[in-house]
Amino acid sequence: MFAGSACLIRLVGPFLIAGSCVASVCHSALAQQPPLDLTVEAWNEAAYGFFQIDADDWQWDEACQCYFYQQNEPAMLYDKDTGDLVGILYPPSSVHLTLGPTRTIDISMILIAGGGGTTTFVVQTPTLETGHVAEQDAEARASATFTVDDLDENYVLLTGVGTQGTGAFRGYTYDGAVQERFTHLIGFIFASNGGEATASQNDPPSGFRAVGSPVDALSVELAFSLTPNDLAQATCRLEVPVPSICPTDLNDDGRTDLVDLSITLDSFGLCQGDSEFADEADIDGDSCVSLGDLVIVLSAFGSNCD
Repeated sequence: MFAGSACLIRLVGPFLIAGSCVASVCHSALAQQPPLDLTVEAWNEAAYGFFQIDADDWQWDEACQCYFYQQNEPAMLYDKDTGDLVGILYPPSSVHLTLGPTRTIDISMILIAGGGGTTTFVVQTPTLETGHVAEQDAEARASATFTVDDLDENYVLLTGVGTQGTGAFRGYTYDGAVQERFTHLIGFIFASNGGEATASQNDPPSGFRAVGSPVDALSVELAFSLTPNDLAQATCRLEVPVPSICPTDLNDDGRTDLVDLSITLDSFGLCQGDSEFADEADIDGDSCVSLGDLVIVLSAFGSNCD
């Protein structure tokens, strides 16, 4: 039903400067960033449509420590010369760029092909900077789920753009300015007679795997063709953990204070698997929050993360 374990990503926007800054600083810096371009392209043999989201359309969510964009009404992708409808970006499509200890790009898109023939869609996210992660620490994971719906009740076919088996979702990391493809997922999906079909892939099947090179940024792209008058929904994620330079700053606010001490005490005596266990409080990595972790927090108490 699907093929490949790969993905397509291009450097299409400026780096989102994330580093390991305090969330409020990252947020206020948004106005200083070049436009955070999110582009949606659609074309068939006769027409081309384009839709772009820039910096003014992004919002900050303190709870998830992320920038996000959500499409709340249909965006019609018309050919500017002919006026032909090439495709539709349908709500509630969204993108989240998370700045936490694991840098994450989540993309959820609903796209409908126009009636002028098989439509190629390419959706490109901004590039999210991780700060420099050394090769020995660089690991990532990706997941993708695609659903197709045969709206015109003949058949629907989604195929990744590129050579046979190339995935419709593609995830990339960057070593400086050098692009490295980490994965590509979901080669094709088919359904007929007004039905729908879903395919999912994870790379790796569980946990993370080594990237094989240093990582400074990540980005994702959707690139697939879709039969006319049909719908495709993609829900995809790419994650890269960023080693902490301040392991006692458990809530990522830039300092070790009462909040971090409270998190440690709330999990004190608990181990991995316990319902109230906070993984971030296990500073020494022994799978339990114990006296050793408490001593580490107290030794750094009152300090800033530089």
